[in-house]
Amino acid sequence: MVGIQHNIYTNPETFKYFGLLDPRIARREIAAPGNWENSTNLESVVALKPDLVIMASGQSGAIEILESFGIAVFAVSPSNNEQLYEELLGIGILTGTESRARELLGFTETKLLEIREKTSHINKKKKVYYAWSGGRIYSTSGRSSRMHECFDLAGVENACPFDIDTPNINPESLIAWDPDIMLLWNSKQEDLLNARELSSMRAIAEKNIHVFEPAFFYDPHTLKIMYMALELHEVAYGDNPELDLDEFRKEIMTGLYEEKAKQLFL
Repeated sequence: MVGIQHNIYTNPETFKYFGLLDPRIARREIAAPGNWENSTNLESVVALKPDLVIMASGQSGAIEILESFGIAVFAVSPSNNEQLYEELLGIGILTGTESRARELLGFTETKLLEIREKTSHINKKKKVYYAWSGGRIYSTSGRSSRMHECFDLAGVENACPFDIDTPNINPESLIAWDPDIMLLWNSKQEDLLNARELSSMRAIAEKNIHVFEPAFFYDPHTLKIMYMALELHEVAYGDNPELDLDEFRKEIMTGLYEEKAKQLFL
C-alpha cells in the first residue's frame, strides 16, 4: 500500500485506531494524496506509480485521467451489502488476496445470521432516523441503502420512507416522521440539539440521541456495520441477555483484523 485517503490522518476520531493497526500510519509515513469522494491530488497519485487505485465511483473525471496514464482503477460505491461483498471480492482478486476476501465474506455471513437470530423477535419496532456524518443532519439513508439493511438487522424501522439510497430532506419532513431515536456517526450530539427548528421533536426534547463512538468501530461503509446493528438493537430495546456487546465487538474486530485487533483493546 503506497497511499491512503488524507482524512485518515486528519480525523482524530479514527486516526488513533488506524495507527494502532499499522505503525506506518501512526508515524504518518504513508502518502495521503486525497480523500475518498473528492479533492484527490492526481499529480501526487501518479507520482506514487501505483499498480492499482481504489476510489469512489463518483470521481469519474479523476478516474478517466488516471486511466489515461495507464493506471488501473477499481471504482467502488456500495449502496447495499450485496454490492459491498462484490467489491470486496473484486479487490481481493485484483490484489492477490482472494482467499482472505472470501474468508472475510464467510465470516460476515456467519455473524449476520447469528445476529439476526437474536434480534428477529421484535414485533413492535422502534422508529429510527440516521443523520449522516459531519453534522449533515438533513442527509439520511433511505430504504435502498446499507443503513436500512443495518436497521433491519437491528430490528428497528427506518423513519425515512423514501425508497432511494441517500435522500436530502427538510426539517418539516423530519418532524413529521417523529422518530423514536436519532442516530449519529462521526457527528456530535450538539449538531441536533442546537438545531432550533427541531426543538419540538419528541426525540430531541427527551434527548433520545445516540452517537456511535468511537467512530472507528462502527463505520457504516464497511463490514463493521454489523456491530453497529448490535448496539442499535440494545439502544432501542435495552439489554438482550443473548447479546454481549463487548464480546461481540472483540469477535468482530478479530475476524476483520486478525491478530492486529488485539492492539485495539489495550
